[in-house]
Amino acid sequence: MEDSFDIPITYKGESLLFAARLIQLGYVHKFQVDVNGQDVYFEQDDEGNYRAIIDYTKLSDTIKIDAELLKVIANGIEETLK
Repeated sequence: MEDSFDIPITYKGESLLFAARLIQLGYVHKFQVDVNGQDVYFEQDDEGNYRAIIDYTKLSDTIKIDAELLKVIANGIEETLK
């Protein structure tokens, strides 16, 4: 099962929308989010919080991703699920 939606966030005073896709794998799920042209996956850790997973073999040298932005997106996912 795959569903697409947008994650609205506010980052550094700017309203942003990130395209996301829910990926359901049996009892486990993760979110694929397009962050400035780079696929970032968010999955739950043991405490139920979302963490970002980046495939460094596919990471573009020209794309810089701010760790604080990833935290805000993870919070946006949690807010969307409420």
